[in-house]
Amino acid sequence: MKQGGGVGMTFRQNRWFILLFLLVPINFILGVDRTALTISSPQVQQAIHIDPVLMAELITISTAVYALLQVPAGWFTHRIGVRWALSGACLMWSLATILTSLQTHVSGFFAVRILLGLGQAPDWVACIFALKLLFSQSEREAASSTLLGGLYVGYAVSGVLTAYVLQSFGWRGCFLIYGLVGLVFSAIIFFCYGGPSLEAAPERTPETPAQPRARLAILPTVQIAVFYGGVSGVQSFCHVTFLHFLTSRFPISSFQAGRLFSIPAVSLYGAVLLSGALIKYMKRRETEGRSFPARRARIIGIIWATACMAGAILSPSLWLTLVFSAGATAGVGLCQVLTWSHVQSFPRSTAVVAGCTALVGNWVASIGPVWSEMLFKHQHSWAAVAGMAAVYGLAAAGVWFIPTRLGKGARDGVTTSIAGAEFE
Repeated sequence: MKQGGGVGMTFRQNRWFILLFLLVPINFILGVDRTALTISSPQVQQAIHIDPVLMAELITISTAVYALLQVPAGWFTHRIGVRWALSGACLMWSLATILTSLQTHVSGFFAVRILLGLGQAPDWVACIFALKLLFSQSEREAASSTLLGGLYVGYAVSGVLTAYVLQSFGWRGCFLIYGLVGLVFSAIIFFCYGGPSLEAAPERTPETPAQPRARLAILPTVQIAVFYGGVSGVQSFCHVTFLHFLTSRFPISSFQAGRLFSIPAVSLYGAVLLSGALIKYMKRRETEGRSFPARRARIIGIIWATACMAGAILSPSLWLTLVFSAGATAGVGLCQVLTWSHVQSFPRSTAVVAGCTALVGNWVASIGPVWSEMLFKHQHSWAAVAGMAAVYGLAAAGVWFIPTRLGKGARDGVTTSIAGAEFE
């Protein structure tokens, strides 16, 4: 590797510079691009003459492709490195965004949305992998919350920003502008990322794990993946279904709903930053006999999020719906920070573990909104959709009651570390 001197190379290798000026902005752009079709859905529906169920399928097909490719994306990132994975991903999804502005038929929309999911697939896995390479264990909650903040600022701003761009340039102009911005930033990532890009090969020791221990590593991966699936189910309602819910439940226009759409996104942004700072503070106060109760925090966070989601759906007034939706995304924010800091605690194949977690989460995020729209279409009531919140909560909270302690040490209260992850 070439060693460069000077201020430029120093900044390119600084972990906080990379996080704040490269990783956070690329996820801001991803957040805006991902929600653009949701905000513009009323205009797109009129342009190509489709119903809300088919519109939900168009919105979520990219998430489904994104989900299916998470494990391959983790392996791919592990092989080629963070720099190539991130810049290539941004390039591909930006081209897909530009192509969206040219579509006139449903088939063309499905094609470009599939390309969008293909392009976005390596982004989050590569970013989590970069945090693992750049930051120490004590800094990862703060780094994870900052990275999530960039994504959720994109979600928060997208409601107002996209509504303004739609009014000024139409939905085709909106996608063209967003795509061009992404093309520029893909080049910035490629030329400015100077941090570590590949994981160092582990040293071989006489204590090479035996086959039984390798099998045990499946359980913690399944636990965090199922938990993240429940979290993503709540989040997908707030990010995909919420706009249609507002316009069908209350007498407001699509442009008004687009502005209100930003309220739960702002709550999500605030929650991830506050959660990261609070967890970091609590971990600094840890003692040998009193550690941070991560397992309990995950259970409380997901129960709160799903209860608020049900409250938002069942509330009789608009302002109560907005309060509950903000509460739901606040719970999601806490769970997101806990999820990705836990994933980074795996010392080996972190990108693959992140891929498995994102696979389940995005699979739920892709089918959840479609199920919601189908339930509403057949039941003619949003109350049936509130039952989905109970399913999310039971699955995501219940998985942490599966014991991970083994043998005599477990009975004596000694925690077991499997694949480097901490089990409470």
